[in-house]
Amino acid sequence: MYGTTPVYPLLQMLSVGGTLMVFFLAYTSLMAPEELTTTRMGGSVIMLNILLYLSRAIGEIVLFPKPGILIIGLCSFVSALYIYIYLSRGKATNAADVIPPATETEASAIGSNR
Repeated sequence: MYGTTPVYPLLQMLSVGGTLMVFFLAYTSLMAPEELTTTRMGGSVIMLNILLYLSRAIGEIVLFPKPGILIIGLCSFVSALYIYIYLSRGKATNAADVIPPATETEASAIGSNR
């Protein structure tokens, strides 16, 4: 079906995996911006975004015989945007810094269940 080389199915699977990763990164960026900007795990996800788009821009220049200016420009712009977000994000480092303390009503409700 794909010829005699076993490389094509491998490239297809890498393409599917890469697409799912980009969808995940887009989903987390759109649906959980507060977590991205206030937690250490969010910082790691932002750094993954930066590495993904920077590697795509650099790969376009290095690997393609005729680099696409649009791809280089868009990937560089998105990388710069995520670098800005990473550098200007909050300083919280764990969930205790993000989750507000319980109110007296909540604390008494929790205590009454014991």
